[in-house]
Amino acid sequence: MTARPLTSRVLAQIVVLDVLLFATLFWRDPGEDGQSLVAHYIAFVAITDLTAIFLPTAKRHWFNVFRLISGLALLALTVTLALKGLDGRALGLTLASCALAGARVAHAGWLIRVSGPSLGELRAFPSRAERHVRDGTPSDRLGAGYLVIAALVLVFPQVFYWTHHNHGPQELDAVLVGLQASQALTVFLKMFVFETLIVEAGPKLGMRLVVAVLFAAQWPFMLDMYADAPLPYVHAIAEVFAAALVIAGYRVWRSASRSPDARLSPAR
Repeated sequence: MTARPLTSRVLAQIVVLDVLLFATLFWRDPGEDGQSLVAHYIAFVAITDLTAIFLPTAKRHWFNVFRLISGLALLALTVTLALKGLDGRALGLTLASCALAGARVAHAGWLIRVSGPSLGELRAFPSRAERHVRDGTPSDRLGAGYLVIAALVLVFPQVFYWTHHNHGPQELDAVLVGLQASQALTVFLKMFVFETLIVEAGPKLGMRLVVAVLFAAQWPFMLDMYADAPLPYVHAIAEVFAAALVIAGYRVWRSASRSPDARLSPAR
């Protein structure tokens, strides 16, 4: 099946649906114990979702896969928090989050059916990614760090969770460790796929800047959470990695701006 480009109407549907979903998910009382940590974990998905705007037009349909998976993860999170009495919100907001997450899953599933990615594209991706890393620039190879992180998060979610401190009920720990494991796919594998699909220096630098700036911007609000964690301040490794990607991407972009014919990685 040849991928059908996402139309402006479909893109508008994605924006409206996803903005409404995250608006309800972030509508929490930061003064209530544990709710800032929940919002922090949801932010990982939201921030990395924003980078989809940098995908080439012909590759935007790849976002459908991650919208579907993260929609399921966010639906499971909301239902689990509600069943355990940990959601900390009005019932109407909880129901709205569930309805919008379900709508996101259905919408993404429909888009995969009509626009892809197809099974052929999915099967071909590992070879494409391998060439991207093997033949690409040092910046491209650094971006492959997302794949390493994805594998580690999937196998050791508890270790990554220990870079945070839960000021709320202890029952939140098990729920958020599960969400942490899911982010191997919904955050880090997604970013590796986007790193592979975005080949022009400018958009790749823009994507990396969004992640680095928004990750770093959380520190003033989350400092106690990082400082009191079982692994204090180790969360900074994520921000250092994001900053390193920006620096590497800037060097490629600067080189490409001086030589218009060098905009793409050698891996193409």
